[in-house]
Amino acid sequence: MKTLSILVPVYNEAPTVAALLARVAETDLSALGLAREILVVDDGSTDDGAARIERFQREHPAAPVRLLRHAVNLGKGAAVRTALAAATGDICLIQDADLEYDPADYPLLLRPLLAGVSRVVYGSRWLAPRIPISGPLYALGGWLENKFLRLLYRTNITDIATCYKVIDTALLRELRLESTGFEFCPEVTAKLLNRRETIVEVPIRYDPRRKRDGKKIRWTDFFIALYTLCRIRLQRR
Repeated sequence: MKTLSILVPVYNEAPTVAALLARVAETDLSALGLAREILVVDDGSTDDGAARIERFQREHPAAPVRLLRHAVNLGKGAAVRTALAAATGDICLIQDADLEYDPADYPLLLRPLLAGVSRVVYGSRWLAPRIPISGPLYALGGWLENKFLRLLYRTNITDIATCYKVIDTALLRELRLESTGFEFCPEVTAKLLNRRETIVEVPIRYDPRRKRDGKKIRWTDFFIALYTLCRIRLQRR
């Protein structure tokens, strides 16, 4: 039986992290023939999120949750890399802890990979029948980033910034990721495209939150993303 490693970077998500872990643990993967491990990285949180994760572990001993810690906040990319280093599964799935993304979409995300169609599957918010947004500026930034990616890499990918990236573990490790922050998304996508890997996209559900709800991405991250795409594109030449 193959194992799915679910990588959960967490930074100051105390209000939602326990509910998220419950959803992840309860998602039925039996029809896919997959076991799971849930690797949660507390990225130097200053709230009581780590305590809530530990309480979840005590109250749900059957849930395969491992808690890893950073002493200080290093960023989403660093947290994903820490989880990846500890992963023992055949497939990795990245899951944010803020409840914007629904683990009920796991089967849809996993089927193309398990069928051998591709070693990479992205969940696209832009392919859904209804596209909720966090706000006009977030929507504009996402549209521009996707447009820039398509022009620079000659690809038809619609959602570079999606949290839901499902990737063969061995392949993900071969990418030798370096990012520490939100530039993780453009880095992993650019490196996959440089290798000419096929990225399959499937529509997913999305329940956006706004900055006042704890959304952490900033406009400066948009420019860092564009720089990352350009830098890695030039490495191919």
